Amino acid sequence: MLASWTESIGTRQLSSCAHGVVSSALVWRKRGVMRKFRFLVVLFAAAVACMAQAKKPLVVVVSVDGMRPDYVTYAEEHKLELPFLLGMMHNGVYAHGVTGVLPTYTYPSHTTLVTGVWPAKHGVLNNRPFDPLGKDPSAWWWSFSTIKVPTLWQAAHDAGVKTAAVNWPVTQGAPIDYNIPEFWNPSPQDDGSTLENASTPAGMLKDLEKTLGRYPSKVVDVANDHKRVAFAVAILNQYHPGLLAVHLAGLDTAQHDHGPFSEAANAAVQEEDKLLKEIYDAAYAQDKNVVFSVLSDHGFEPVNYYVSLKRAFVDAGLIAVDAKGNVTSWKAMPWVSGGTAAIMLNEPNDAETKQAVLALLRKLAIDPANGIGHIYNHDETAAMGGYPDAAFLVAMRPGWQAIAELKPEVATGVGNLGAHGYLASDPALRSAFFIMGPGLKPGKDLGLIDMRQIAPTLAGVLGAQLPTADGKAIDLK
Repeated sequence: MLASWTESIGTRQLSSCAHGVVSSALVWRKRGVMRKFRFLVVLFAAAVACMAQAKKPLVVVVSVDGMRPDYVTYAEEHKLELPFLLGMMHNGVYAHGVTGVLPTYTYPSHTTLVTGVWPAKHGVLNNRPFDPLGKDPSAWWWSFSTIKVPTLWQAAHDAGVKTAAVNWPVTQGAPIDYNIPEFWNPSPQDDGSTLENASTPAGMLKDLEKTLGRYPSKVVDVANDHKRVAFAVAILNQYHPGLLAVHLAGLDTAQHDHGPFSEAANAAVQEEDKLLKEIYDAAYAQDKNVVFSVLSDHGFEPVNYYVSLKRAFVDAGLIAVDAKGNVTSWKAMPWVSGGTAAIMLNEPNDAETKQAVLALLRKLAIDPANGIGHIYNHDETAAMGGYPDAAFLVAMRPGWQAIAELKPEVATGVGNLGAHGYLASDPALRSAFFIMGPGLKPGKDLGLIDMRQIAPTLAGVLGAQLPTADGKAIDLK
């Protein structure tokens, strides 16, 4: 009876605790220690526990990096064919926009999506760690150990849900059962072992590659999104997680290279729509009660100018460089994030340098060719939830992007590119949120929501709790 009952509720959802209780009850019954009535009571309690676990739906979260919500909400106006995403909008719950974080960058945003707090609190402040002397220019903010607050992964585990992730940022070393993190070896001689060693469980990625081919660790285009989706579907089919998170980056690359709503970007988002359906179909085959969410980390602005703030700081004597342009010493350094740049002081209490920096920034802002929209002081920056140690924050105007490279001139014209990292208050930087599944209200428009609300909302869908989130869970019904 136990075997047939276990099969009927599905092995993915069977509570290991309940299975242990039943096994123990069988042993005690055989020993004659427990009366038949007590055995049936224990068996019934275990059945109730397992059925409660079985009610938890499979939850799939797919991040389409850089997808502005108006790709979908105004698809007709942009002549876009997005049948799956439009179906999600009509059959599920969606936001007209999500107000993001400072900076509106991939790694800080993805960490907020799984913690429900601002970057200043979770600790992931930029895509790349601050490295003023360029000691490790290829490093990104990969390591999960840098996150200072509980995450959705841990909340899911506490609720008895197995987790999986493919290409999700800041997950190297994360407590995820089946994990292929966004992580790479920058060496052109990389044989794939770097990512294989970082993936969990040990040997999983290598086994998957035997049938799927080499996993694309660093290349971020739509063609390689196809490959990442194949790995995500294989993990669904072979390991049956209760939570799967996938990060697709091809649209982001197309917008960086050609700008938002360019021909290349439009082609990319339409291809991503097909990939989303592929993931959904695989998830639905696993669990017809699947709750499926598509979201993004930030929007995009078109860019026509690059701004090398480092050039101005070198010319002002705040940064010293050698003949090759390598930094040898510094008093103040821009820590750029596209549409914004945090200004860091080598000595935070150096009042003289701080005044010199402010005078330089004001001088630069006077010239409209430099594209500086506003200069925020430390307290104003901290109030926006990012860069807690910055002396100042430089906010660029749309069309101008702050870059880390040292250029001959402060401002350089470029053509038909795209960037993010601008202030979250910019409507073009709003991100997307769509979710559908049984019991959710079809066509419900949430209007504008806060990115910090998403993690506690997903935790609730999982039957988990994330009390450390600063955002309030969204009513999806």
